Amino acid sequence: MARYPGLPRHGVGRVAKLGKHEIMGLLAAMAHFTGQSDAERHRGWLETCRAVMAVLPQGKADLRGESDTDRVPLVRITFDSAVQAQAAARDLRARPLPVHLRQDPMERAALFVNPVCLRENDLDTLCAALKEL
Repeated sequence: MARYPGLPRHGVGRVAKLGKHEIMGLLAAMAHFTGQSDAERHRGWLETCRAVMAVLPQGKADLRGESDTDRVPLVRITFDSAVQAQAAARDLRARPLPVHLRQDPMERAALFVNPVCLRENDLDTLCAALKEL
């Protein structure tokens, strides 16, 4: 800092050519994110995961990360084989409203639902699609 004669002339977002509207959007998103504790956010994600699990057949899905508030909980949907999981993922993506689930190369016979970006209306679409699996 000793070699700088004063404050930098460029502000946050200048390097990426962001305008004032984008920066205000970033600040609003940060305020929204920090307005909830990790435990509250985790509780909301768990509710979403449980709603997804309710439409799946018993024993076909399990919940991961339920008690660890430092991690995002995931619903793991299991299949008899990797081929079935791939076919299900392909069918879900081919729907009029595509559904994308996470595929893990270490668990090829499973698909994962991540609740982080799901909104309430997305949850209805997802649950309707999963009922057809």
